[in-house]
Amino acid sequence: MQIGPSPFLWPSAAHDHLRTGRPSDRPDLPLLKPDVVLTGVQERSGSRTVAGGVVPRPFAEVLRSLRTAYEQAGLTLEDGEVEPRDAESGFAGRGVEGRWGLREVSGCPSRTTISVVIRPTP
Repeated sequence: MQIGPSPFLWPSAAHDHLRTGRPSDRPDLPLLKPDVVLTGVQERSGSRTVAGGVVPRPFAEVLRSLRTAYEQAGLTLEDGEVEPRDAESGFAGRGVEGRWGLREVSGCPSRTTISVVIRPTP
């Protein structure tokens, strides 16, 4: 997977694999909603892309919208669990597989962290 041109999270060349641009591999998939403030994107072994960020909305609202967006995009959610302040799920379909996780920001219930790991289906 490649990440499109974007500013680096750190200016050091040692961190060139860490970027803050949205993964451009599959712009047709709703991996990250437009209101996500990215904190980092990494390319990892096994053709995986990892992205993390913060959403300026409460956990329950983010969870509902994320589930709906993934399902409407033709991704099947699998092996998930939901707890009062965090949730995670695997997903697969349309040539990709991965996992997302959500967590309410401690002390700030109007903010939610999100992380997504995605790779092409082998």
